[in-house]
Amino acid sequence: MAERDPLAPLSTLVDAVSALIVAFALFAVVVSGLHLFGKADGAHMFSFSDDVCVESDSIIVDTGEELDTEPHTKPGSRTLSSGTTFCTKDPSWTMQLAASAGGILGMMLLLGAGLIARRFIKVARREGIFTAGPAGLMRALGWFLIAMAIIGPVGTNIGDGIFIASAAAPDLDQTWSSQVGSSAPDWSPLILGVCALTFSRVMRRGVALQEEVALTI
Repeated sequence: MAERDPLAPLSTLVDAVSALIVAFALFAVVVSGLHLFGKADGAHMFSFSDDVCVESDSIIVDTGEELDTEPHTKPGSRTLSSGTTFCTKDPSWTMQLAASAGGILGMMLLLGAGLIARRFIKVARREGIFTAGPAGLMRALGWFLIAMAIIGPVGTNIGDGIFIASAAAPDLDQTWSSQVGSSAPDWSPLILGVCALTFSRVMRRGVALQEEVALTI
């Protein structure tokens, strides 16, 4: 009976994520082209759109209904009835990019983790799981996930802050950093990163044990 590949489940997952990223990249290229020629017809990716809204976590304005222009916003922008959501019609590319920061950082998380995991699988199949190469890559994956668990929310809130500062009236005193105070870590990659670091230590311990066994033979 042939021995099963212990890395097959991880390899399948990485392949599936890679396929999704490639499909999304192709979709992004098509939508970007449509936007450039004014043919998007409502299609959008992230917050690249003709009408973009961002919700604030740090400010509530007093408004009774949605209006095209309100004292709390600059011309071309408005707040929704909730009083926490700022919208802009035909926003600049800078505002669209800022509002899309969360989605872009999320895609970077998937892409980076996928590349490191693919490299881990390749090296582990060539050298063995409990060797120095895979252990180092697992450690790199752990630190990458932990870093993105912090960078992702902070970057998202900075992007939201840039958008809101561009849409809000000067009397609201909004800046790019106004939303950063509400940042909290993204717990899923944080927990996965800690697990990866722990497993990398186990792997390094396995490497040391294998070296000790080799010396005694």
